[in-house]
Amino acid sequence: MSRNYGAKVITMCMGLSLCLQAPVTALAASPEFARTTEEWAKLRDNVLEYDELEDLIHEYNPTVQNNIETYNKTMKGVDYDDYSRQYLLQAEEYDREAGDAADDVSTITAELSAAQARNKAAIDEKDGITVSWENELAEKKLVQQAQSTMNSYYQLLQQLKAAKKSRELTEANVNATKNRQTVQMATQADVLAAQQSLEDADAQILSLTNQIETTRKKLITMTGWKQDAVPEIKAMPEVDLERLAAFNPAADLAKAQENDYTLKIDTRQAANVTNGSNQKIYAQNVANDTQQIGVALNTAYQSVQQAKAAYDEAERDEDKSRAADTENVEEGADSFIPTIPKFISGSEETLRANERGTAYHRVMECLDYNNVESFEDVQADIHRMLETERMSEVQINNINVKDIYTFVSSPIGKRVRAAAISGNMRREQPFVFEYDRQLVQGVIDLFIIEDGKIVIVDYKTDRVRKGEAGEKELIKRYSVQLDYYAKALSQLTGLEVKEKLIYSFTLGREINVGS
Repeated sequence: MSRNYGAKVITMCMGLSLCLQAPVTALAASPEFARTTEEWAKLRDNVLEYDELEDLIHEYNPTVQNNIETYNKTMKGVDYDDYSRQYLLQAEEYDREAGDAADDVSTITAELSAAQARNKAAIDEKDGITVSWENELAEKKLVQQAQSTMNSYYQLLQQLKAAKKSRELTEANVNATKNRQTVQMATQADVLAAQQSLEDADAQILSLTNQIETTRKKLITMTGWKQDAVPEIKAMPEVDLERLAAFNPAADLAKAQENDYTLKIDTRQAANVTNGSNQKIYAQNVANDTQQIGVALNTAYQSVQQAKAAYDEAERDEDKSRAADTENVEEGADSFIPTIPKFISGSEETLRANERGTAYHRVMECLDYNNVESFEDVQADIHRMLETERMSEVQINNINVKDIYTFVSSPIGKRVRAAAISGNMRREQPFVFEYDRQLVQGVIDLFIIEDGKIVIVDYKTDRVRKGEAGEKELIKRYSVQLDYYAKALSQLTGLEVKEKLIYSFTLGREINVGS
């Protein structure tokens, strides 16, 4: 890894003139024996990890290195008496200058300097230990800053990912608006507004990209790399819930006071000074520090508890969502659970509900309606998806071909096939629109146009009870979603939505949700 301060090249010759050269690295703050070979290798590779930040700051941060160098040259081993003695020696020197002065001005100047030196000797509180603590405090703050910067870096990456996805939908809206304009269903103003939204999306992506690069450079230079270096930045670690559970403000207070550098520095400086006024000031500082530590600890604890509560609530919501996908399941032979065969995985493995749904949606997205009149046709078409790498072998082996053929041969399946052949079918249609002052976006599985009106078809793989109970459950879960789809398509096309249908692969039939 390329560092900022000098370099050393270690060359080893092995065998017949075979030479290996180690990475070029900066000189570290610690001597080579301070860490094991493995520890140095980890710090000197071209990878930046969260748990390395503290060590990287200590060894390679420019400010830390400068502080250590200055301390070693000027303050190491210096106690308060040494520091005070130097000022008193200066005062004596000024006294001699005053006695030897040739004029009154020089005399007064020297006497004033002598008085200032004696005062400094009485009030200056620093020594080698306090300076060392100040340096350690500065280093701890730099570590916290690096941790915060790395967290910001990954938050920005997530924002960029979301922004790019939003841009895709915005671009689809621009194209849809242009298509509507060609049939006089949208105005030029509508097109310009859609294009402006796309430009805004591009501007946001550019801004986030620049922020990411700025944050990245800040992080790597703090930890010793040059600005033009490109180390791999590993992901943030998972939340340590056990550590959170161990938090105890009352028990941790004494430890916090013991480890607080500001309190340690003020306490020692209060003991060092001999000036009465300064002693009172530092005594008050010590009292204030002690109080503030307790307040800060409780505030931090409350913040962590609030974050933990939000985290737990999100997990509960996710658990409820997973439970909803599996509740009310019909037991028996008719319930199909796709599995990965043993010859593929080594052991039989059941797909999760979301993975099963993704596989079925992919088949329906790729199905060639021009060549699926029989069960064998459907089977052959699915096999072609594998051959053309439009689907994976694992996905294919988790599709029940009978389910797909049941759809194709159903009343809605025949209508979809007719619409596909006539060019009036659209699949995986992205959309974005404003509703009730909120931006709504998504992807519609399929819709067809019949007699100038729209029919929406939404595929569901939820395992529900057979009969009317299952139908009611699906309508309850997805009616609002289909309402949004209808509003979006009405805005995008200007056409009326005459039917909203759910097709349940579990039930093997369509369910009319209304118009």
